[in-house]
Amino acid sequence: MNNWYTNPENNIAAAKDKALEQLSKPKPKLTALEKAFWHKYRRDQSALARKNRNHRHGPPKP
Repeated sequence: MNNWYTNPENNIAAAKDKALEQLSKPKPKLTALEKAFWHKYRRDQSALARKNRNHRHGPPKP
């Protein structure tokens, strides 16, 4: 039997993979665990974009 509690690392890895695959979609149909990773990856993507956008304008002025 392969329940989520007998081998959680495989289920977590699968959820992360599916979340990454669906990252380009605005509202994908995912399980709660997949959606949690999807939101995390979206936040990370937004933070990186903001960092890169701010970096292009040069360092902050004192």
